[in-house]
Amino acid sequence: EMLQAPDPNDSAFALIVIKWIGIIIGTILLAIFIGVVFVSVVVGEMFHQLRMYCCLAYLIANILSLIGDTSVCEDRHNNMAISMMLMYFYQAAITWNMCEAHATFKGITAGLINGRTSVYHPIAWGLPLICVGFLCQQYGELLGTHPNCFVSWENVAVEKFFYFNGLIFCITGSFCLVIISNIVRVQSHNRETVQYLKEIGR
Repeated sequence: EMLQAPDPNDSAFALIVIKWIGIIIGTILLAIFIGVVFVSVVVGEMFHQLRMYCCLAYLIANILSLIGDTSVCEDRHNNMAISMMLMYFYQAAITWNMCEAHATFKGITAGLINGRTSVYHPIAWGLPLICVGFLCQQYGELLGTHPNCFVSWENVAVEKFFYFNGLIFCITGSFCLVIISNIVRVQSHNRETVQYLKEIGR
């Protein structure tokens, strides 16, 4: 239920400045990491590729967050479009985190450490579409109402977004628990591989 109408001017200027500085610095660092992994042969293995795609999703989401502070969101259709893209790329980023946790899990438990990046693309780019599609189908009339293009002003729609995120975090946490529990007995006979997976687990 909406208790108070959204007011785009009801925000502290200092907070907006801090937000922009943080997002701009973060976006620059993300772009540097993406560039290094993309052009480097040394760090071009599977785990860095997974992190690169995660950073790419975060980078796009950061840019969309900055756009959300502009007058673009005053138009309902623009607001809804940016909101949907923002949801998609933030969820794609945390899904890539989950995929990295699963890749580490498979490396620890089965010794599989490379050549599986393509397996994760449908998962990481596809799962967020389920949440976005569900929100559009169930709460389409509530989307595009937030002054900064963030999901919706109504809690009933926003909470579903965080339910999905919570599910992804729980799955990621489950993989991490298995990784921590098995870090001392990696299923690989290659010493360099074992050491590499142990460093990732830490």
